[in-house]
Amino acid sequence: MKNIIKISIAFLIFLVSCTTKNPVDDTFMKLDFSGKSPWTIEMTKGEGSVNWNPQTGIGASEYLCIQSEDTVDVQLYQTLSLKANQVYRLSADVKTEDVTGTYGASICLRNTWINSNLMKGTNDWERKTIVFLVPDSGRVDISCRLGAASGKAYFRDLVIEKLDYYTETSQYLIFRTDSNNVAGIRSETIREWLKNMDRVYEKYVELIGKKPYDGKKITILGVEQYPWGWAVAGNPIQWYARYIPSSLKDMEEKGDWSFGIMHEIGHDFNAGDGYAIKGCNENWNWNEEMFANFRMYYAVELLNGVFKMGDNIYRGEEGKYYYKTSYDKLFPEGNFTHDAHMYTLIRIKDKTGWEPFKKTFRWLYDNKTELDDGWAKFNLFLDKLTEYASFDVRTTYLAGELETVRKHLQK
Repeated sequence: MKNIIKISIAFLIFLVSCTTKNPVDDTFMKLDFSGKSPWTIEMTKGEGSVNWNPQTGIGASEYLCIQSEDTVDVQLYQTLSLKANQVYRLSADVKTEDVTGTYGASICLRNTWINSNLMKGTNDWERKTIVFLVPDSGRVDISCRLGAASGKAYFRDLVIEKLDYYTETSQYLIFRTDSNNVAGIRSETIREWLKNMDRVYEKYVELIGKKPYDGKKITILGVEQYPWGWAVAGNPIQWYARYIPSSLKDMEEKGDWSFGIMHEIGHDFNAGDGYAIKGCNENWNWNEEMFANFRMYYAVELLNGVFKMGDNIYRGEEGKYYYKTSYDKLFPEGNFTHDAHMYTLIRIKDKTGWEPFKKTFRWLYDNKTELDDGWAKFNLFLDKLTEYASFDVRTTYLAGELETVRKHLQK
């Protein structure tokens, strides 16, 4: 049970002038360990302590310490009102002593996957940052956290600053990143890429019949913190900034459309109340990583799109050979990956065309199912394809292949 305790320790929020050029208006917001602004302790999975340590003397700095001898999840958070749909950076110095556990020490946005790179073990003070997009409400919960861990985590010198990011907008998307990440890239390259992503978006709508986020534009945001992947779906899609310059260079020099970003946009077309298309059935989906790629393949094939994997460039229908490579290596030996598995769906498509898949996705999104495991979900998918194709799609599987799928998917 969640235990939320109000405490009197607080930060004083005030605006001060910056001695160096600030990208917004020469000011930033500093959060100090003093004053009477209300913060909240949220403590789950055990008990820990939160202490404020004022320091005096030249060069001294006050700090916060969250500690526990046992594994605990403790956050000290405060709700702030910021400018909606603007990009901000939260930064702080973080230090740890003997921290072990799942998430370690970080600054984060509460109840999101947006957190600074995790600190574990014993470390001296390091500057940690997160870059984030403020939602329509303008409200965010900024937090200092010791996450599912034990030990001591120290925090000091918290600062929030509004960032003036490079921004390019298309019909369905907004691309925002630090201007350094687009240095040397022609504006026309980025605009053309976004036009292609608009076309991909439209193909995803064509395939499943629905738009994510009620049709609101999806932001692709370059972030400084590791977002738990090369890029991570949502709105915004978080794109790890260290990969952006090389990706844009591949777009400019090789015509690449970016497998990774098309994949993450594809995830945004997943169904279910926990996803971007709410009020739809999600129970049918046995492998969302595969289906994000499958949506992408639909768009790439029909648009003659381009993606780069390693040293190889795939255009249009050639994309299926990327998946066939995995299939050829694994399925004959009874081994399984979702890429190899996806090739078997492409093979069905080559027999039936896309129309039975469109009808199948629409039925699955719109009709409630209560299926227990991946094998049952897979068989429902094949049943609906067979119905709409007027062709037994199971006959496309070679001897032993369905057994390989069953062994992997069945509980």
